[in-house]
Amino acid sequence: MSRVEPGYFKIGVFVLTGLTLAVVGIAVFGAGVLFKNYASMETYFDESVQGLSEGSAVKYRGVQIGFVDEINYCRNKYELDEENPNVEKHARYVYVKVALYPSVFESFTEEEVQITLARLVDRGLRARLTNLGVTGTAYLEVDYLNTAINPKLDISWTPTNFYVPSAESTLLRLSDSISAILRDIEAVPFAKIGEDLDRLLVTVDNIATTVDFTEAQELLTATFTDFGAITTRVRNLLDDPELDSIPDDASELVARLREIIDQVGPEAGDALEAIRVAGGDVSAAAESVTGLFRSDDLNRTLVALPGAIGRLQRALKRIDELVAHEQFDIETILENVRLITDDVRELSTNVKRNPSQLLFGEPPKPKEKE
Repeated sequence: MSRVEPGYFKIGVFVLTGLTLAVVGIAVFGAGVLFKNYASMETYFDESVQGLSEGSAVKYRGVQIGFVDEINYCRNKYELDEENPNVEKHARYVYVKVALYPSVFESFTEEEVQITLARLVDRGLRARLTNLGVTGTAYLEVDYLNTAINPKLDISWTPTNFYVPSAESTLLRLSDSISAILRDIEAVPFAKIGEDLDRLLVTVDNIATTVDFTEAQELLTATFTDFGAITTRVRNLLDDPELDSIPDDASELVARLREIIDQVGPEAGDALEAIRVAGGDVSAAAESVTGLFRSDDLNRTLVALPGAIGRLQRALKRIDELVAHEQFDIETILENVRLITDDVRELSTNVKRNPSQLLFGEPPKPKEKE
């Protein structure tokens, strides 16, 4: 009968004991993890999620509330609408599923969680990728951000889990800002600025060599001298003792003016009333004139006035041309009219003296003296 070596027996007992302890430890310490009821949340990123992996922490204002459960592409999780014009953009979205600890929504039902998350999203709740220093690892941060700067991503499907929109990571936003600054710097025409500066320096040098600064220096010296004299005169004026009596004189003047106003008060009131009435009449006249200028008839007349003036000018021009061409004939006609007028005047004079001449043609013979 064969015998079992004692060393092998001890080794077998040790291995069986270790396996038993490992199974018990997994059952004890892993039971809480395996049988926990996690709430699932998902979000989508339109950027690289470099540094984020399954198991990465999910934090809300620095407190871990879950971990990344799955990372994939949205095209592998949802059936995209091929007729949507943004289907290619949607296919690039990165799908991130988050497992939230039960303590986060411990006393909420699933419907209450959905309503609460929707309200928080409207207030600015966003998921953002955050890098951990220079190690290259990252975690998912959930916090409230400005909704105007961080709008929701455009999606064409209905999320199967609780949905929290994403926001651009700080690193991406910094990179975009730096790129925009570099594009603006590239757009600056440094060569043209250098040429303009060079021309400016040449112009300044020419002015410096051609302008006589001695005269300008003398003028500046004279100006400062005059300014010093003015300052001295002002100081002497302020030091004058008579200046101290000005407040008393002013007080006396005010008192005299008050007495004068009290004396002429009634008359001034009548005068002011007359001025007020006259002002009312002037205002009424101004309103009448304004109404006249605003009337349609006047507007139509003013509109037609330039045309009438133009026609009158053309008529005067034609008359002037006609007079210039027929000037000789007109002078002859006027001379004939003058002669006819003289004859008519002479005939009228004769008819007045001898009315019978108009009938008999000759004046009566004078009566002979006996």
